[in-house]
Amino acid sequence: MQYSGNFHAVIAGEFYGLAQPSALEPEEWVSAYGLRSIVNLRCASGGGWYRDEAAVADRLAVHHVDFAMRGNMMLKADRAVELIDLLRNLFRSILIHCSTRTDRTELAAALYLADLGLPEDEAEDQISFRYGDACLPGSAAWSMDLSWEALEPLFHLNS
Repeated sequence: MQYSGNFHAVIAGEFYGLAQPSALEPEEWVSAYGLRSIVNLRCASGGGWYRDEAAVADRLAVHHVDFAMRGNMMLKADRAVELIDLLRNLFRSILIHCSTRTDRTELAAALYLADLGLPEDEAEDQISFRYGDACLPGSAAWSMDLSWEALEPLFHLNS
């Protein structure tokens, strides 16, 4: 899954997740999927990938926003609420990414689905091996798994 960037529709026409895109991929996806917003879950940087991504978004009139999350740290409830509010207010369709899509993007997708009121199992399925999450203690993905479990009460879920 990692070799393909792990691009997939969380909700077709509305929300897509993947690993770090190449500079050309967002350009292709704007026309193919109607992307109007890109959310970078990595720290904003002056690196080449970041400049390229921001330049492509600007050229294509796609809203580009940064919401830095640390893949090796749990996401606290107040930050999760900030992320949910951000996602609620962005133009659809949304492309969200981190570096590998095995941690931060999975958690963001699960939070998005839970916020929409989808069943817990559908939201939680975003945090799974299917999308590259090995769910091993000590891994970055493990921090996101623990975050999900801690954040479930925000949505009145209790597994």
